[in-house]
Amino acid sequence: EQIDVLLAAAEAAQVQAKAAPNEESGMPLIEQARGHLRRAQQLHPHDSRVYREVALLEINMKQPEKAIAGLRQGAAALK
Repeated sequence: EQIDVLLAAAEAAQVQAKAAPNEESGMPLIEQARGHLRRAQQLHPHDSRVYREVALLEINMKQPEKAIAGLRQGAAALK
């Protein structure tokens, strides 16, 4: 799977989640976005865009600790 496709799929799921009528109905889409990003990390662990997108997703979800953890994981993978 190409990295650009996975990143675009994650972004599309996030856009759809924002358009959902409420947070609860958008959560399955957020989990879908997280799944695309996990797959991107598995297949492309040395692509910094993946970790940036994980952090942005978690910041948007008001999960700063998850955002920081994602960035730390990226820093370790990119050494």
